[in-house]
Amino acid sequence: MPEHVLASRQPDSVSLVAVSATTWQVRGQRDGDEPASVILGYIQHVGNTFEATNLIRPLECRAMSTLARAVESIAGAATK
Repeated sequence: MPEHVLASRQPDSVSLVAVSATTWQVRGQRDGDEPASVILGYIQHVGNTFEATNLIRPLECRAMSTLARAVESIAGAATK
């Protein structure tokens, strides 16, 4: 699980869940006191890039150079 890649760069409310060897869900905490999380997007490792598909902005899909940057692109959009 690549969560250690994000530990120093992401808020505690964002986590990765491995779906396969090359695909991850980016999850974030709901607002308020609810313990449930929501799926913010998906990241797929394709060749030398990480494709970040943002579910908050459905038409947004970005190719990033690292897993951490892909997560940042999804998590950052969720806080705007």
